[in-house]
Amino acid sequence: MSHLENIDLIEKAKKLFLDDKIDQSKKIFQKVVNLEPSNQEANKFLGLICLRSEQKKDAWQFMKVALDADMENSESWILFIHSLYIAEKYDDAKKIILIAEKNKLKSELVNKIKNQIAKHEYKILSNIISKKDTGFKCDDKESKDAKKFFSKKIGGKENNFIISNLHDLRNFRNYDELYRQSKELLNYFPDNAFFYELKGLSEMHLEKYEDCLKSYLKVEELLPPDNKVIKINIASAYLKLNKKKDAKKVLKDLLLQNPDFKLAEDLLNSIDNNN
Repeated sequence: MSHLENIDLIEKAKKLFLDDKIDQSKKIFQKVVNLEPSNQEANKFLGLICLRSEQKKDAWQFMKVALDADMENSESWILFIHSLYIAEKYDDAKKIILIAEKNKLKSELVNKIKNQIAKHEYKILSNIISKKDTGFKCDDKESKDAKKFFSKKIGGKENNFIISNLHDLRNFRNYDELYRQSKELLNYFPDNAFFYELKGLSEMHLEKYEDCLKSYLKVEELLPPDNKVIKINIASAYLKLNKKKDAKKVLKDLLLQNPDFKLAEDLLNSIDNNN
């Protein structure tokens, strides 16, 4: 069958689609795809038909082919993102949204989808961190969603939404909540130095000095040995516990490796001056 004949079939199928004769139009669009698998319009309409049916979660497969066939078509980007969202492929949707935005795509629907995904992730995060029992009780679906969410990594880091939320708590000095969330998240990421560092920061401000010291020592264990900031934090925790000898040892060792580190020098001098 020639390309022109395919065009005629597509026009006929589109008319049937607009007349709400979905089953008839679907058969024709499928015929075109069988003959020309990458046909942009046929795949787009098959995707639209899926979105109107019980097979709506399969629509993204057709929309992807439609987008690949015409990357300059903004409608194809929007429909692909929408179909990924409908299929609950939230991570894939977020990645495509980033690419689309870099290509200057602007769409009210896409913005709404971004907000909906953020709300979905926030709901999962809230369900996790609101449970005091580390083996939080929830139904099977919620549990699977949570595990899937927390297992995802973006750019080598745990989900960016979690990181942003913790940064906000730190910036607004909400140390009670920061402590609760970082402690809970460590049940899922037991070797995460960042979570331990935030836990230590909150423990310092909440005057949980013994726990603070343990958290900072764990950070030191997990990070490269030349991390100057964490050694300052460890020394500060020792001072809060009135363990001046231990604090001085940490600072002297730090100055041996970094003789020009003014903060360590000032802190050490302040200990000596207060003796």
